[in-house]
Amino acid sequence: SLFYKSALSNVSEVNDAVLFDLKEGQVLLALETNLVKLAANTLIPNQIVDIYVTLEDRERNHVFSELLRGVRILGVKDHLGLDLDDPKSSGAPHVLQLAITKEALPVLQKAIDIGEVSYYAAKDAYLSTSECEIVWDSDAMQLLGYEKSPQ
Repeated sequence: SLFYKSALSNVSEVNDAVLFDLKEGQVLLALETNLVKLAANTLIPNQIVDIYVTLEDRERNHVFSELLRGVRILGVKDHLGLDLDDPKSSGAPHVLQLAITKEALPVLQKAIDIGEVSYYAAKDAYLSTSECEIVWDSDAMQLLGYEKSPQ
């Protein structure tokens, strides 16, 4: 069959193009964000971040603990869903798109539901050989009700 060049789209222009950047066993998680949370726009696509959560323990003390290591940022969108580098974008970040493993998804979703999630760029995040690694021995995992790695 014949294709007309004008009928083809560049993969980066397709609305769900970010899904092509997911690796086997990963899902896209979108988190609401803002300029302050994004460290004044220094967090960008393909950067690696570590995810932390603040939870309350039984004595109602706030516990800040690492939850996931080596999470890849897939995209940063404004309130219209446009990439921040799009000329039509407002330039104000609204959604952070993350590549999360299927194993880590319920852990992170539970942390989002009952705590406050934050993310930080860390130099040592690039030293890990795996992406989106659950920090099983963290205080956060214990407070979320997970004892040890299921492996």
